[in-house]
Amino acid sequence: MFSQLHSTSTTPLLIGNVLNYNVHQYETRNQPRLHIEYARTKTLQDSFLMRGPQFWNSLPQHLTECLTKDSFVNRLKHELLASY
Repeated sequence: MFSQLHSTSTTPLLIGNVLNYNVHQYETRNQPRLHIEYARTKTLQDSFLMRGPQFWNSLPQHLTECLTKDSFVNRLKHELLASY
């Protein structure tokens, strides 16, 4: 998800269309979160296109605001190890 959002890899067209922050131009408390489209079928609900943004939105804000992939990975490791 980090690589897709920070343009460090080539994003397939379908994934690039799903991962978006800008649903509208208003300042809201959910603005830094990814917008998740409605998924009608169970197959789509369990797919990466839906689960990826859900997982990304569940991360603490200090993780999603990392500027480099290395800092993101290090902070994520510390966060996961601290939870055990």
